[in-house]
Amino acid sequence: MRSMTGFGRGESASEKVRVVVELQSVNRRFFDLNLQIPQEMSALEQELRGWIHCELARGSVTLRVAVDYLDLAACPLHPNLPLVKGMQRAWEEMATACGIPFEPQAFWQMVGQHPEVLTCDRLPFGEKEVLHAAVEQAVKALVKMREREGQHLCRDLSERLAKLGEQLSRVESLLPAALGEWRGRLEKKVKELEGVLPEMMERVSQEIVTYLDRGDITEEITRCRSHFDQFGRCLEKTEENVGKQLDFLLQEIFREVNTIGSKAQDATLSSFVVAMKSEIEKMREQIQNIE
Repeated sequence: MRSMTGFGRGESASEKVRVVVELQSVNRRFFDLNLQIPQEMSALEQELRGWIHCELARGSVTLRVAVDYLDLAACPLHPNLPLVKGMQRAWEEMATACGIPFEPQAFWQMVGQHPEVLTCDRLPFGEKEVLHAAVEQAVKALVKMREREGQHLCRDLSERLAKLGEQLSRVESLLPAALGEWRGRLEKKVKELEGVLPEMMERVSQEIVTYLDRGDITEEITRCRSHFDQFGRCLEKTEENVGKQLDFLLQEIFREVNTIGSKAQDATLSSFVVAMKSEIEKMREQIQNIE
């Protein structure tokens, strides 16, 4: 099991270039990749997407690539003359306005602090193997972090599932007494009506039986336990991409618990149902971050 949150970094170099790759991912229902790459790598965009998507199935992923050219011949430099001349004019105007002489040495020291005065004719990136190696490192680091986070989420969900099972057992143990008390209240009302509407008693008795049957939640409890078992087996799976399965099962669990709550005619039962819904909501938040 993997989380969808993580970070990975990779670095690779040749005699000509050094490439640094950073990958960051957060939860998202589907896979989405945002590329922040140098312009000279634009021709490799589809390959980059393929390298990453084959390892990551879901999540919003951001890829950042930085290139350091060790061989300057691979990146011819040209002066940005309009910018330098504009800076010189401004420097001379400031010197004249302040009544001090223009100092070329100080000016060129200032120019050297601005890398934008040099432009680079970037050639198409030709070090694909170096880039691939850096991406591979970053993906492995990201996956490792996502797996560690996934283990924490798995433990948390297992504990919450056990708690749900305990709460459901309490509901099941309280059910006979709750139904008995409910039946007793209804029978008392029936006896009060016997002397008033004797001709209606048979029909009233039938309605009471039907009403009590509708309040029986044993089927919902059975289905809940089945969903709990399936949910637990999903947590034990070693394969990836179980997030959608867990989300579906949790929706089914919530549906059954909600039905139990609507049928419950007992304050104690209702309190356990509220606690179960609260636990399910916490589990839902965790599942949103599972791949």
